[in-house]
Amino acid sequence: MHLPARLMKRYSGIGLITALILTSGCDDPQPAPQPEPVQQQPTPVSAPITAESLAALETFRRRSTELLDGLVVCTETLETLGEQFLQQTDTTNLEAVQAQWQACFDLYRASTLLRGFTQAHRQALQAARNNLGQPLVMPGFIDRVSGYPYSGIVNDASLLLDESNLRQQHGLTDETEVSIGFSVVAFLLWGEQRQQPELPARPVTDYEPATLWDDGFTDLPIEAHPNNRRRHLLELALRLLTKDSQALRNLWQSGEFPSSETAAEAWRRQQIQAMLTALEQQPDNTQVSTHLAAWLADGAIPGLPPATDAPSADQPAPLRQQLSRALESGAGQRVPTEPG
Repeated sequence: MHLPARLMKRYSGIGLITALILTSGCDDPQPAPQPEPVQQQPTPVSAPITAESLAALETFRRRSTELLDGLVVCTETLETLGEQFLQQTDTTNLEAVQAQWQACFDLYRASTLLRGFTQAHRQALQAARNNLGQPLVMPGFIDRVSGYPYSGIVNDASLLLDESNLRQQHGLTDETEVSIGFSVVAFLLWGEQRQQPELPARPVTDYEPATLWDDGFTDLPIEAHPNNRRRHLLELALRLLTKDSQALRNLWQSGEFPSSETAAEAWRRQQIQAMLTALEQQPDNTQVSTHLAAWLADGAIPGLPPATDAPSADQPAPLRQQLSRALESGAGQRVPTEPG
């Protein structure tokens, strides 16, 4: 059928309009699919610590406090021996103080394996240990050293020697500025020879009380004489050693236990790892092996089954066996140790 041209134009126009309508419809954006509602997962709540776990922690704290009690008694005896040495400055009394220092330092080093039960407890213990165990990197901060005969607190007559000032000087501007603790007492007792055996030992005459200045004309009071200040500094350092040992023990006893089973389990694993590390890093320290062996035998270490129990599914790591092997292999020759 042949259509007139005007009709063809008409139909063409209608087709074009229809096409435009259809095309414009295709250009309309389709509604975005709505996401499935997200199911809010409940935040897991750790179970509160059980009475059984609390009892185990209390048992361990009680038994481990015995180590810190020993440290306190040891430093009290060290202080007494120091007083006797200052009253009678001879080699025999000096050697007695040195031997007691070593015994106390071994106890302190062993006590560093004890981890605080919470983050706040660990931080408090670390602050207390900074007063006891900071190494003396710059001994010239305390007393004379080779090439510097007038260095250190001993020779600084402008600094009043008392407990407050000694504590203030400790880490005043830098952690290498150490004025209290085991390393200070060691340097006062041994001098540079402790770390440099080729040097001569500190003579006991360094601690003899001075009544006159050597040059005969120094106008400073005789209390400012290096010998007298050295005597006073040793007396103060020993006293603070006892006080800070007592503070460390009290902090360990007063620390709060973890509030949940998850936190308690994390502490148990960290504590056992600290024990293994101590055996590895302190093979010369019999205080570590002696106390760990006693705690292990008595079942006082949380997280370890009794000796007669076989390893269970919830304890894949044979921690008891690890400690036992470490204790067996750690027995060795006793050698002198340094503060640190």
